[in-house]
Amino acid sequence: MRFKKVVLPNNITIVFVPKVHYNHFLCSVSFSFGAYNTSYLFENKEYKIPLGTAHFLEHMIFSTGDNIFENFTSQGLELNAYTSPTHTSYTAEGTKGMVTAVLQTLELLSNFKVDSKLIQKERILIADEIELYEEDTDELPRAEIIANLLNCNALESDICGTAESLKEINPDTLNSVYNFAYTNNNMLITISGKFHEIEEEELIDQLKLLNNEKNVLLIV
Repeated sequence: MRFKKVVLPNNITIVFVPKVHYNHFLCSVSFSFGAYNTSYLFENKEYKIPLGTAHFLEHMIFSTGDNIFENFTSQGLELNAYTSPTHTSYTAEGTKGMVTAVLQTLELLSNFKVDSKLIQKERILIADEIELYEEDTDELPRAEIIANLLNCNALESDICGTAESLKEINPDTLNSVYNFAYTNNNMLITISGKFHEIEEEELIDQLKLLNNEKNVLLIV
């Protein structure tokens, strides 16, 4: 298996893990910011954020795009996302079109806009998630074990946060976290499965055009 890691001048890191016997690929765009991040340091100032902010932002990324899933599906791609204790990841997979999958995912991420009405809508949906989770007697012990292993109290309230913390998440919270965490130097792009070397080179050339002005993910 050939493994390749590339760090571009604009601080984007890409990892290629080809698997010749696979019939599809999976690309992941991950940011080092997850459920256990309840504060962050920016320009020597600490900012505290409510539990569940990373997961809420993940929901908002999907909510603020137009026909997102239809655009991916029409090209034979499947889009997904998840928030872990330490990362937020956006994935796309398919049998062809690896470069398109990565670029469309990045375009989705770069077009984030805060909408107060959508925030309220997502707050209700995530509150329902929390209620279902709290009723799952198998899931709660697992989350507590992970929290203890990572020495992280945030996980005790699950990745989604709590009903109370959801009320504290507002447009300023989401904008500040997006501007801090969704940047080139905090992003890892991983592609595994079936793809060709020529696609690697094409993707690298395209990603060199990705800018990072004003600490915000931008495609120029």
